[in-house]
Amino acid sequence: VYRARDTRLEREVAVKVLPASLSQNEERLRRFELEAKATSGLNHPNILAIYDIGTHEGEPYVVSELPTMTRGTQPGTVMGTVGYMSPEQVRGQPAGPQSDIFSFGAVLYEMLSGRQAFQGESSVETMNLILTAEPPEIGAGLPPALESIVRRCLEKRPEDRFDSARDLAFALQAAASGTSTSVFPAVIRWRRLRLAPLSFLIGLLLGALLGVSLWRARTRAEPPPTYRFITYSGHDSNPSVSPDGKTIAFTSDRDGTPRIWLKQIASANEVPLTGGPDDHARFSPDGAAILFSRSEAEGIALYRVPSLGGAPRKVIDGVVNGDFSPDGRSIVFVRWRNSGGRELSVVGLVNPDGSEAREIASVEGLRLVSPRFSPDGQRIAAVGSPQGGYRNALLVMRADGGERRLLKVPGTNLGLSTAVWPGNREVLYTKESSEFGNASELVKQDVFSDSAVSMFWPYQSLTLDFARGGTLAADTRSTRESLRELTLGAGAGGRGRWIARGNSRDRQPVYSPDGRRVLFCSNRSGSNDIWQIDLETGALVRLTEDPADDIDPAYSPDGQSILWSSTRSGNFEIYLANADGSNPRRVTSDGIDAENATMTRDGEWIVYASNHPEKAGIWRIRPGGTDAVRIAAGPFFNPEVSPDGRYALYVTGVRPDQNAIRVVPVTDAPPVEFEIRCEVRKQSGVLVGRARWMPDGRAIAFVGQDERGVYGIFAQSFVPGRDTTATRRPLAAFDPDSNTSTFGISPDGRRIAISSWEQNEGIVLAERIPFLTRPGR
Repeated sequence: VYRARDTRLEREVAVKVLPASLSQNEERLRRFELEAKATSGLNHPNILAIYDIGTHEGEPYVVSELPTMTRGTQPGTVMGTVGYMSPEQVRGQPAGPQSDIFSFGAVLYEMLSGRQAFQGESSVETMNLILTAEPPEIGAGLPPALESIVRRCLEKRPEDRFDSARDLAFALQAAASGTSTSVFPAVIRWRRLRLAPLSFLIGLLLGALLGVSLWRARTRAEPPPTYRFITYSGHDSNPSVSPDGKTIAFTSDRDGTPRIWLKQIASANEVPLTGGPDDHARFSPDGAAILFSRSEAEGIALYRVPSLGGAPRKVIDGVVNGDFSPDGRSIVFVRWRNSGGRELSVVGLVNPDGSEAREIASVEGLRLVSPRFSPDGQRIAAVGSPQGGYRNALLVMRADGGERRLLKVPGTNLGLSTAVWPGNREVLYTKESSEFGNASELVKQDVFSDSAVSMFWPYQSLTLDFARGGTLAADTRSTRESLRELTLGAGAGGRGRWIARGNSRDRQPVYSPDGRRVLFCSNRSGSNDIWQIDLETGALVRLTEDPADDIDPAYSPDGQSILWSSTRSGNFEIYLANADGSNPRRVTSDGIDAENATMTRDGEWIVYASNHPEKAGIWRIRPGGTDAVRIAAGPFFNPEVSPDGRYALYVTGVRPDQNAIRVVPVTDAPPVEFEIRCEVRKQSGVLVGRARWMPDGRAIAFVGQDERGVYGIFAQSFVPGRDTTATRRPLAAFDPDSNTSTFGISPDGRRIAISSWEQNEGIVLAERIPFLTRPGR
């Protein structure tokens, strides 16, 4: 690149020349021309204008505006773009599309913050920052989804960035559509940047992405996917598409009872098919019948009903849900079983008329749901979760119960949707991630090699199904959780006061020992972090800032320390820090999943739950990380130590529609005979049975459902060796407009902080998914 003088127009210009030795390379020449054409199509103060393009004595050249944002350089300095180089470029390694995404992220960061992401005193220092440092937070007021996009672009490892410019474009489009345009101009004014509102910024960024795509692409890009909602009640989920693609069966509780509804895709007609409470509809291969799950007094059963209406007929009792085989001759089902403290998921087959039920496989340590046959009927895929955990496991097995394997889900995730089969060797599913908020990733994965491709998916989904021609039907869940405080006792009532409310997910509240502050988990920063709010002043402080997920906070009894679960080591482990979040240190070395830390009154022990398959249960450990001992073995979770430090309660599953709260001594004392049974009348993302001790230790409060299926907090007396069911009483909440998910009780027992879960559910059709082919039946 040369500095030159345009003698015709009397101006200083920059001339970029491709040497003759390189201009003989057709690929290099094509890229040179594409770069010039793409840049000439953009107009912005921060993008150099192109004045001319041509060839002189066999050497192609481009004449452009001469940069003026230029600093002095030292010998050996990389000119011009050192602050925007990717780590692999700095190391001299090959640079692929992910390198462009890193550079794009650096530009986006600078546009939003007004400063460079990586800027040292010299080029060498800047390159060192690119390799080792994370850029500072962009600033308060920026939409979390947008900051998450920037952070992902600037990941050090190429494989941790967006897979393609197309995926990045989807993420930006979703951020634009999901962010209030009234927020963004305020952020811009604060930074004194002369930029237009968010819609213009996204348009500009997508234009820059177009330049990257032109430079890299060899073929014309396909049109982007489109998304069309087909239900609007806000209470619709779990779609199943008829074989002819004309009808969708789905679950809706719009009238207060979950039941199966039918909708003609081409029209607005929607009618209920079953009486309820029903869920998980699946069409038969010929479209004549629909299989579904029904909750009954003795458990869940599979029924089938003619798709044109009629009397349902029971197929089999004691199962979770199921699906038809591609030839319609059998039904695969899943049931859960607790045997000697071990949780088993049993996969079986039964004829459509209910005859010849047989179990073909059992899987320990996972709650499997939503089994699906491959198009050729040779394999079955099912999604599962450790008891009480996220649905983050994907099992594929032969339909005869033979070979089985857990797929290696790429990256980190907080929950998987059902898996569907685009072909006979690949599955398709969505996976949630804290960095996307209410969005996810759509993944297509080879079941034999684990190789996978993914794209941005703008929703949270639990169920997927194919419509005709590769169109995808999915349910969508837009969720927010807010914190409110209510007064307990005689004369208490009303909805209380909001202490944290917005579009984030604020949950898992716990009071400080003096009752003046509340610790909670929130994704408002773009990832899950631990926050603290002062109940008197409203002052809000973020206590953890690691990009990993930090959840399940707790105070030490003296209030001098905080505990939580974090994935900063690669999986959930227990961490301990000072009350202000400083000096964090890891306590456990579980290796798989250690969560829900709570400390004894004397500070001698931390009690937590492990979901490690080889050592699942409730554990105690010293705060220094020594003397770990399992005090209860089994698929148990969510422990909490009693106020006197003698006991720890925990939650376990009894059957698909029932959980139980049990108690175990923390120290080496005789077992305690005590149990609270919690009925699950409606499946959702809320854990029925999540419990805390009342401050006097004489009762246990827990999340439950009333006879309508509405969530709230019950309390029941704790008397070892006695059945205290008769003492159960409603304590707080039971608001039909929002589910109660987690809660904390003040030390004086007079107040309760509740996380209220609000969720909007709908059915969407997605078309033109890039990596989909039409599946077989």
